[in-house]
Amino acid sequence: MVPEQSVSLDQVILSSPAVLIGGRMEENPRVDFVTGNISLFGLSPDDLTEGRVTLDSLIFGEDREEARRALAECASSGAAECVREYRLVTPTGETRPVRDYRIFHRGGTGEPCAWQSTLLDISDRQYFERAARRTEESLSSVLAVSGVWAWEYLPETDEFVGSGCFPVDGRGKEKLRFFRKKLWEDIIPSPDLARIEESWAHLLEGDCRFSVVEHPVLRPDGTRGWVSVSASPCLDERGRVTGLTGLTMDITSLKEARLKADSQAGRLELLRSMSLGMMEDLDTDSLLERILRSAVEFAGSGNGVISLLEQGGTVLRHKFAVGLHETMVGETRPASAGMTGQALRERRRIFTKDYRTWEGRIADPRFESITVNIVLPLFHGPHDFGTVGIHFTGECPGLDDLFFASLDQFAAAASIALENARLHETSQREIGEKIRAEGRLFAHAALAAASAEAAGLLLSHDHRGTALSSALATLSEASGAGRAVLLRNMPENGAAEAAAWGEGGGLPYPVDNGPVCAEDYPLVYERLASGRAYLGPLKQDMRGGIAAVPVFIGSRFWGFLALFFQGEAPRYSAGELDVLRTAAYNLAASMVRWEADDRVKEGYERLQKTFDDVIRTMGFIVGRKDPYTIEHQERVAVLAREIGTVMGLDPWRLEGLRICSLVHDVGKVEIPGEILSKPGRLSPLEFELIKTHARSGYDILKEVDFPWPVAEAARQHHERMDGSGYPRGLKGEEILLEARILAVADVVEAMSSHRPYRPSLGIEASVAEIRGKRGTAFDPSVVDACMEVLRKNPEIIAGEGKSFRRGG
Repeated sequence: MVPEQSVSLDQVILSSPAVLIGGRMEENPRVDFVTGNISLFGLSPDDLTEGRVTLDSLIFGEDREEARRALAECASSGAAECVREYRLVTPTGETRPVRDYRIFHRGGTGEPCAWQSTLLDISDRQYFERAARRTEESLSSVLAVSGVWAWEYLPETDEFVGSGCFPVDGRGKEKLRFFRKKLWEDIIPSPDLARIEESWAHLLEGDCRFSVVEHPVLRPDGTRGWVSVSASPCLDERGRVTGLTGLTMDITSLKEARLKADSQAGRLELLRSMSLGMMEDLDTDSLLERILRSAVEFAGSGNGVISLLEQGGTVLRHKFAVGLHETMVGETRPASAGMTGQALRERRRIFTKDYRTWEGRIADPRFESITVNIVLPLFHGPHDFGTVGIHFTGECPGLDDLFFASLDQFAAAASIALENARLHETSQREIGEKIRAEGRLFAHAALAAASAEAAGLLLSHDHRGTALSSALATLSEASGAGRAVLLRNMPENGAAEAAAWGEGGGLPYPVDNGPVCAEDYPLVYERLASGRAYLGPLKQDMRGGIAAVPVFIGSRFWGFLALFFQGEAPRYSAGELDVLRTAAYNLAASMVRWEADDRVKEGYERLQKTFDDVIRTMGFIVGRKDPYTIEHQERVAVLAREIGTVMGLDPWRLEGLRICSLVHDVGKVEIPGEILSKPGRLSPLEFELIKTHARSGYDILKEVDFPWPVAEAARQHHERMDGSGYPRGLKGEEILLEARILAVADVVEAMSSHRPYRPSLGIEASVAEIRGKRGTAFDPSVVDACMEVLRKNPEIIAGEGKSFRRGG
């Protein structure tokens, strides 16, 4: 039995990273014994015990004198032990950093008679410390890169002190100081100042624990931006507010994108409802008044006039007016005069930002107050109906490309409606052409209804692909086409690619779902890119035909809507093509709006990812020093969240509990790695040092403005219900619920995992531990919830068979 024990002990010694050396104290201390794992440094025990190599000669030359002096002073001072770090040189010339833990044995006189050293190679520890410093530097740059300013407010001086990127002017510095009152007066518009002051007062009075406020700011260059300010009070031990901490982020781009998307969505909905209303009104006078009031409402103006051509198109008569021009109703003027004349001649919208300086303005005192002037021509095919004038008397923000594109679609819809009314009246007058007129009107109305229904589908469906497919299927059914396809122009590829298509197929085309290459179909592509519709075959030698209308968003050729037919494409009228143009624009505009919504969503997701990355980086900081702590914290997070779920915590609090778990041992970054990884029992002094990680974690985390009590949970996770825990000996309800949950999850995970100084104790031992201390050390409700989790999922702690370093 003895030889077997000796072999087992030797194996333990050889596998240990710690080398034991000892001997008698002499003028030149001799080595009497050394463990076999001295081979870690390229030596054998005989090299030292037989004097071939001295311990002193192994010390790196630059470190030798200092190490010799320090060890001598320790021996002569009467100290029992001494710890030094220096470099050793192996026989191969390799330099290794080591930690020398030396103990002196003294006789009755107090003089040292023997010594014993434990040598530990600390190369890995120094590597991880360097890596941890690099990670900390990376974390510091995250705030600046992400446009976040982290600040602290000092009530006694009414000052902000912060680091990061100041979102008002983009400055990035370690420390920026501002006097609050002066800063707010400079950057916050007056209408918003009272609201922000009120929110600030609630925080300082302790009425709320967390506040998020979005408000506009005035930049030094005179432009206007938006920021999001998250703030929470700092409390002393009595719960009194001593200051505020928070984050300020630039959300200008997100705010503008959201406002722009909302504005465009509102315009599209208004355009859809107006189009439906106009399509239903077939009385010319009623329709004209509806068109005028709809145009004024759509543009957000209070002034407008609608005029019709008379006398062979040479005279314009003002039929209806609102605002400034109500007195003009019934008047006539030459059709060629002013902006209306230009709009009729060029058949396009005419716009000026200041009519008072426009070169061809009409000299009429009633027009002197007009600034922005917009004239929309109303025409259908060869028929010119007249114009709609929309006027503003002051500044008019928001007139962007999307607005004008929507206004052009409104004019097209109004023209269609006027054409409907004209056709209806013509059909009443021309009885002989009734059948043809009614057939045309039916087909036109069916296509218009299909366009309106397609617009409704785009607004009513939650699933975008389904909405586009259903809308296109509706158009193809109403037009008699075999398939309807929306193609998007890809100028970099010289082609248009299918963006969406309706049900159908079996057509004699290789491109019924794209792409359409410009060089393969030059006639089709050139007509559409120039703004004209195309009716005919794809190529002269192909059977079947297509009807295609272009889509322009702003002034850019976005793509086109194509209807594929088994036979020849119908000879659509200009009005029907306008219906198809409206439908095509609605389809494309919906895609543009969805893409804008996606960009806004992606922006918010990037902010959330930045937050998650910061949390994970904090965990990696300590993980660089003690890699196994990362897995420990993540497993504790899984178990703690499940316990919280059983206890009925809401999703917001569960997320906070997860964040607390992921960083609860971050304080270990300040514990020496050799203590965290030391084999065998810790000395009392070392254990006291281990216990400091809870307070250290609090000191680190309290500087971060979490919306949950993360720092306090890290400080309390070793507290116990009966007051036997540390660092403050809290009892019962004095301990946060999150910390009570962490305490149980921490113990269960730690006992179920292997340690350098012991193997895994297993789930059964951890269950026995928390059950035995239920109501004394641990919260009974938390223990019960944990037992329920382990009963349902005993494999939730997947730590058995893996090694974790000291702590928990």
